[in-house]
Amino acid sequence: LMKNITLINQVTGPLFIDIANAFSERNVSTQLYTGQVEKTYADISKAVTTKKCYGYDRSTSIKRILSWTVFTVQIFFKLLFSNHKQHLLLVSNPPMGPFVGLILNKLFKQPYSVLIYDIYPDALVNFGVVKKDSFVVKMWSRLNRSLLNKADKVFTISNYMADTLKTYYERHENMVIIPNWVNNAFIKPLPKSENWFVEKYKLEDKFVVLYSGNMGVTHDIESIVEAAEKLIDKSDIQFVLIGDGAKKEKIEKIIVENNLTNVLILPFQDPDVIPFSMASADISIVTLAEGAGSLSVPSKTYYMMATGSAIVAVAQQDSELAYLIDQHKLGVSVPPRDSINLAKEILEISKDKERYQSYRKNALETSKQFTPKNAFEYVSELIPQAIA
Repeated sequence: LMKNITLINQVTGPLFIDIANAFSERNVSTQLYTGQVEKTYADISKAVTTKKCYGYDRSTSIKRILSWTVFTVQIFFKLLFSNHKQHLLLVSNPPMGPFVGLILNKLFKQPYSVLIYDIYPDALVNFGVVKKDSFVVKMWSRLNRSLLNKADKVFTISNYMADTLKTYYERHENMVIIPNWVNNAFIKPLPKSENWFVEKYKLEDKFVVLYSGNMGVTHDIESIVEAAEKLIDKSDIQFVLIGDGAKKEKIEKIIVENNLTNVLILPFQDPDVIPFSMASADISIVTLAEGAGSLSVPSKTYYMMATGSAIVAVAQQDSELAYLIDQHKLGVSVPPRDSINLAKEILEISKDKERYQSYRKNALETSKQFTPKNAFEYVSELIPQAIA
């Protein structure tokens, strides 16, 4: 029985580090091809052979596509001349990367599985990048059917995403849903009086509404700033926006033009700051663009839970994110581009202490259901003898 695996992911963040380490901890010979490693609470085990490839560049659309393409070509040639008996686990980052597994399977009967974090070409159609009936979409959809139906296993992170993938995939019994997770020892609640981040930005006496993450074209940051404008006279409510992306300049301009003194905007923070910045929130906001509810689940949602923060999702009701919040009573969800309701919900939560504390308690308790133990489920699915 095979006991070696090759993992392919252009950006290896904390969750994928956990997955790589889970394989090596079970004495599986583990190789990782990656463009960059973004560590927080853990580093990649020395037992994992890490092979550096071309990194991801998100600075412009052209550079993003170029970096995806170069990485995909690189791993193809690296794997072309490697041992084709090992199992490949290919991640949808870059989106075309998993097709390397399909090509090698056709050439050498290479066994492979795929882990889908984002569903393409559906995401491109949803965001208006390409038309649904275009040649690119038809070709990509056809390739997806071959890719998924020849894979040993198809992993994804939510029920909604699994339902979307079923349009491409006939072997539903081979689909495995493993939700994302959070390390509760790294991200945890912290009283404001003990949080240097709170002290540094003078947030001690504020009800903090935090957004931390990408400010890209698919993120509804405008509604957050518009909600802040509606709450400008509520001096105890402070909005903190952390991140970067295509919309950041536009957002900064709105803040200056409208003299929004209740909005603090900061760049992405270093990994060692994240436990303190995340724990500064009374309410954490997570956004999901219209139509994207069945295409992805923001992993930072689990970080928000672990800080014991109330969560407000800017997302459609028929999304995994809204379902998660509603099912566990973690907070509320409001539709995208509805700043009036967003402002109303923030104000009501800030005033209703009993409701606010209930959300916080539920968030922290729920986070304990989503732990790094989930990483070992990948091992038990792909190499069960390593777990036995």
